[in-house]
Amino acid sequence: MCKLCDAECALTGEMERVVLENTENGHHKQYTVFVEQAGDAFRVVGRWGPIGDKWTKSQNKGLSGSLSGARGLVYDLVRKKEGRGYKRRVCP
Repeated sequence: MCKLCDAECALTGEMERVVLENTENGHHKQYTVFVEQAGDAFRVVGRWGPIGDKWTKSQNKGLSGSLSGARGLVYDLVRKKEGRGYKRRVCP
C-alpha cells in the first residue's frame, strides 16, 4: 500500500487492506477487503461498489482468533475475486 492508503487505514482502524478493481467487459467496480480488530478476535470485512464512488454494500466475511488467520481469509477472498477478473489497485 502507498502512504495515503496507510494513513486511511490508520484513521479507520483497518489493520490490513486490499483494494481490487474490475474494468473488464464494461464493468466499473471495486472490492475492498480489510481486517479490523473485534475485541480479542479479528474480523474480515468486504465492501464493494462503483470505482471512485462510495462503497454501496459491505458484509462481514469471517472472524479469526489470530491476525494470521484473518490474513488467510483476506487472501482467499482476493484469489476468488482475481479469478473473476478483478485486479489489485495500483496506488498513484
